[in-house]
Amino acid sequence: MLEVVNLSVKFEDFHLQNINLHIRKGDYFVLVGHSGSGKSILLETIAGLISPDSGSILMNKTDITNSKTGSRKIGLMFQDNSLFPHLSVKRNIEFALRLKSKDKNLNRQKINTLAGNFNIGHLLNRDTETLSGGEIQRVLLARTLASGPEILMLDEPLSSIDSVFKDEIKTLLRSLNRNGLTIIHVTHDFEEALALASNIAVLNDGKLLATGSPEEIFNKPANEFIARFCGHKNYLKADFSVDGFAVVNKNLRIEISLSKPETDQGAILIDASEIILSNEHFSSSARNAFKGKILDISKTKSGVEVRVDIGIPLIALITSNSSDSLKLKIGQEIWCTFKASSVQIVQ
Repeated sequence: MLEVVNLSVKFEDFHLQNINLHIRKGDYFVLVGHSGSGKSILLETIAGLISPDSGSILMNKTDITNSKTGSRKIGLMFQDNSLFPHLSVKRNIEFALRLKSKDKNLNRQKINTLAGNFNIGHLLNRDTETLSGGEIQRVLLARTLASGPEILMLDEPLSSIDSVFKDEIKTLLRSLNRNGLTIIHVTHDFEEALALASNIAVLNDGKLLATGSPEEIFNKPANEFIARFCGHKNYLKADFSVDGFAVVNKNLRIEISLSKPETDQGAILIDASEIILSNEHFSSSARNAFKGKILDISKTKSGVEVRVDIGIPLIALITSNSSDSLKLKIGQEIWCTFKASSVQIVQ
């Protein structure tokens, strides 16, 4: 449906370089990356607000690279998009409709349809200042879709609303996509991308690092940046030996046992929740056991993260009960134990 081919854009002192994307009809395509990675510039270039220096944009096999913004059948909702404060909810939606049609009866029917679809019928006569964050997002989506775009593009749509409303808007966006709407969504939050995306593209410093399904990006990160961005705590570059070890520190010769031998250079992932901490070494079937010193302890929504120096930094995720029973403190010596099967070779 939408193809971006060798697209490069110089915008002020930033350079978006040789971007290639293929977005199919009905995709929920999420562009992820840190702030300043080029996500919004790419979105605005696709929408026609920024002219590229080279490359092309095709929609339904038609070149729209130099087409006017209004003719692209794309609806763009900005991160800081706001409703017109001097207009009611109804008039805000009607404003977008009037840009396409002067037929008052037709526009009235569309407003009622949109109001029903977005559950904002009871808000039509309200002043926009009285709306909650979730209600504002619903009205903004209705106004953006009033012109009937084939693609909805969203720039950080969840970043400015309270967490209580985020699930509500995620449910709405998934529903729109299931009903056939193609969505391109920009976010810096990988968990948000996982919750919504059918496909993900990772951008950093103006470069496209990887594209694929959420499972592919998360389970097989192409490099350390993507691994860290996805939330993997233990991404370790390694040399593999034929006898089934990953050597992660050549000087100290730290060898991590693998479930299968590997002969190439690459990297491994160790799930932080698979690492067992203990004050004493204990006998088990786990083939990896390392004694180290606790560097840091931090509470998270998933439990307690413990950073341990075993010659390399290793992070374990344990429960609060386990943390309390071990009486953990910084500087304490601790054993880290994990199975060879919990070590994943990623490249």
